Amino acid sequence: MLFSKIRFLFARLKGRRSDLDALEKVLAYRFRDRSLLLKALSHRSYLNSIKGESIDSNERLEFLGDSVLNMIVTAHLFNTYPDKREGRLSKMKSLVVSAKVLQLCAQNWDLGRFVLLSNAEAKAGGRERSSILADAFEAVIGAVFVDGGVLPAKRILHAHLMPMIVDVLNDEELMNYKSSLLEYTQSQDLGVPQYRVVSESGPEHKKH
Repeated sequence: MLFSKIRFLFARLKGRRSDLDALEKVLAYRFRDRSLLLKALSHRSYLNSIKGESIDSNERLEFLGDSVLNMIVTAHLFNTYPDKREGRLSKMKSLVVSAKVLQLCAQNWDLGRFVLLSNAEAKAGGRERSSILADAFEAVIGAVFVDGGVLPAKRILHAHLMPMIVDVLNDEELMNYKSSLLEYTQSQDLGVPQYRVVSESGPEHKKH
């Protein structure tokens, strides 16, 4: 089983070499172990579509990348905004590491072009889906951390995410209005808001 996984992984590496070259150029980071980058790009739908192969998806690297991302962003906000209290810093961090913002970063990398998806997921708009792009972004950060440690992960985030922070914090469209409403209702002893879907429209990857 182990040798089968290794052979399959090397076959995928060979077939995706030009894509990996292009993404490494965007990141300005060259992987010592390129299989980590390939794994970071492997969505579970793609792996589920491969019969008889047991290869990991990017979910473990996403889990790790989420923690690395939170640590680096938290330290940056702590050092950049010494006048902000803990509660405000927490809200700022939640917005900066939100799926919407990570999707913007992923789109700046054209990450959807590199993600490995099943044909069905790709046809359903998966390459533009916010959750897939945000998860892949975190997985790439996790892969960089495993491959080279915290310093290259920090350099990448400072080059691609940190310059967006001021604009992100001033962008009302990125505000978490549900969180703000919850804070208000709790402060007024009004209980927890209840939500229900009245109607839906649009394609699966861009619902209204």
